[in-house]
Amino acid sequence: MSASCRPRRAPAQVLLLGATGLVGGCCLQLLKARPEVARVWAPLRHDSLAADDKVTALPFDFDDAAAYATLPEVDAVFCCLGQPLDRLDQRDALFRVDYQYPIQVARRYQGTLDAFSIVTSVGISRWSPLYYCRVKARLERDLRDLDLAALHLFQPSLLLGDRDSPHPWQHWFQGRLGPRRSWFRGPLARFRPVGAETLAQAMVGLWLRGEPGLSRLYAPRMETLARELG
Repeated sequence: MSASCRPRRAPAQVLLLGATGLVGGCCLQLLKARPEVARVWAPLRHDSLAADDKVTALPFDFDDAAAYATLPEVDAVFCCLGQPLDRLDQRDALFRVDYQYPIQVARRYQGTLDAFSIVTSVGISRWSPLYYCRVKARLERDLRDLDLAALHLFQPSLLLGDRDSPHPWQHWFQGRLGPRRSWFRGPLARFRPVGAETLAQAMVGLWLRGEPGLSRLYAPRMETLARELG
């Protein structure tokens, strides 16, 4: 471990965005189980999350700009928000969910966090022909401009996992590429499909390491961090 890393010891307050989604749900279970976490705050449009002694569901209107100032003081943010695949053609909604909500949360906490961890995507670029990729690239750029002690950008390709209502494309690609992960080697390794639990383990694991500064992570390092977390 690098000498610049500061492993977390004191129990932390954590904000988790997207707690009812595929990756967010995995993050929630991992964070609940960690002794380093005192409380997980989960802002939700609808209170559909079972709260317990470690989890607090916060009914929250993401479209109300004034509401962000009311978010509790926390040590770290995990952002797993994302527009579902079958709605990527809804540009206004995609921009709100994949850019506006995360950047407003990050601005709320700039200068106060130990780390801001977020799921974006591999292959994003401001010059991409795909609107989704351009939005994600803009988000990463604007996050880098903020005063964040640690910014962890997780860039998966195909995410593997059991979804309640998977898009037909997700179902098809998961069935074809999931069993063929070993094909993605060398320059293609960053495009290797990653399990949602593996991604969540990597997010929690990197935060626990206390690694400062900017980190951009692809599939190989996510897998390494997940193994280290156990």
